[in-house]
Amino acid sequence: MIRKLKKKKVLYGIGLMSGTSLDGVDVALVKIINKKEPIFELIGFESVPYPVSLKERILKNSKNATSCVQEICSLNVEISKEYVKAINVLLDKNMLQKNGRAYAEIELTDEAGTITSSSFIFDIDPKIG
Repeated sequence: MIRKLKKKKVLYGIGLMSGTSLDGVDVALVKIINKKEPIFELIGFESVPYPVSLKERILKNSKNATSCVQEICSLNVEISKEYVKAINVLLDKNMLQKNGRAYAEIELTDEAGTITSSSFIFDIDPKIG
């Protein structure tokens, strides 16, 4: 799979992070032109704030005295949903669309370098907001 990626002339990547300030999720879309010395171009960047109630629950569960295992497990899912929300905000503002359709090939890489690949065709419905 890595060889397949190396053969592509242009790649797009999404980077996500949330720091210790808990102000929200930062998400960036980059274009990578695959040459001997790769060229990186920032296509878009968004900072999507956490809801106040979520931030309060994260802070509460970051302390031993007030943390709860069940709530930490729940937060894991809720924070993941905030990451998805941030990606959607970024793509809504930066996705190229043609004839009511948007195309994306998404390849996810974990820390070990394992790649999961999927291709998507999005039908853009102007009635959906």
